Amino acid sequence: MVKSPSKPSVSSLPRDDSVPMRNALHFVPGPIPVPTPPGSGSVTLARKTHKSILPTNISLQMYYISCKVSLKAPSSQRFRLIKLLVFGSLNPHGHGKEKSIELKGHSDSVDQLCWDPKHDELIATASGDKTVRLWDACRCVLDECSNYFAMLFDTIFIHKGGKCSQQTELSGENINITYKPNGTHIAVGNRDDEITIMDVSKFKAIHKRMFNYEVNEIAWNTTGDLFFLTIGYGIVEVLSYPSLRPLHTLMAHTAGCYCIGMDPLGRYFAVGSADSLVSLWDLSEMLCVRIFTKLEWPVRTISFNHTREYIAFASEDMFIDISNVQTGRSIHQINCRAANNSVEWNPKYNLLACAGDDKNKYQADEGVFHIFGFQSA
Repeated sequence: MVKSPSKPSVSSLPRDDSVPMRNALHFVPGPIPVPTPPGSGSVTLARKTHKSILPTNISLQMYYISCKVSLKAPSSQRFRLIKLLVFGSLNPHGHGKEKSIELKGHSDSVDQLCWDPKHDELIATASGDKTVRLWDACRCVLDECSNYFAMLFDTIFIHKGGKCSQQTELSGENINITYKPNGTHIAVGNRDDEITIMDVSKFKAIHKRMFNYEVNEIAWNTTGDLFFLTIGYGIVEVLSYPSLRPLHTLMAHTAGCYCIGMDPLGRYFAVGSADSLVSLWDLSEMLCVRIFTKLEWPVRTISFNHTREYIAFASEDMFIDISNVQTGRSIHQINCRAANNSVEWNPKYNLLACAGDDKNKYQADEGVFHIFGFQSA
């Protein structure tokens, strides 16, 4: 994360009805159950769908949605239902029918975010308001889609609840955040070059360390025994974990290194620099194997998707680029109104979260972020 302030904003994906979405909606044929009355603690979603609202790639004439969810069930179970109904996938051949959802709560800009690697409905954010927050995307999707569901069903009762599930305040303005791959810890970096390690189960800080040089983005490797720091002068510092003892110093770029992304399968990591380039590195050899050159401004953020097939990165350029890792070819771009501070793929699905300094109508920081990849109604 670059330490200079930025003012990003994000627009939704362009629509292209000529390209059908894959895995957009899944319907279960069957009889229409009787809706459950309010206050019973469960909800039945039921109604024969109207042909005109089905995606163009659905060829059958008649489908029914028949599913029952307990409002007292764990959020992960409720989220599975919602994903079946609204999850969309990236179309590598063009723009899909995508939409984004917006989450509000921070009082300052959201500088970085990361998905929980073990719970695909949870996402953590770091903000200039000194807080770290944990969000339940399941509830966000439920609230966002309630109007759409109302058009589909005669009777539906959507559970409402707070979208931010946990939060804690740290000592400085937070600019970087990352999960340990096993999901037990979060590392947070602030503008004072201090790294805080948090216990996720308690959502409390358990260790702090101050560095005497500029520390930008941070990351663990997939096994959690290496900790990476991107710093100035084009250097990537590799430390052992949990001792944080220096192991390697990589001369990665000709200008300061701002961000780093880890391949979830453990073979590569990528580094973004002020020289506008993204370098792809072999983790076992610590050698650079490829360069991505689509951006023209200092690279602020990088993320691999869950299959390692795609890598997303962004800068002050008015788009987020998604490229094929093996070929280096750009396969998709998300147009933006301004720069982005952070992009992050969901650990299991092609859902891309992004955050920046979005402004409201009074030009004050809104403290919001967006998630791309949901099927548009």
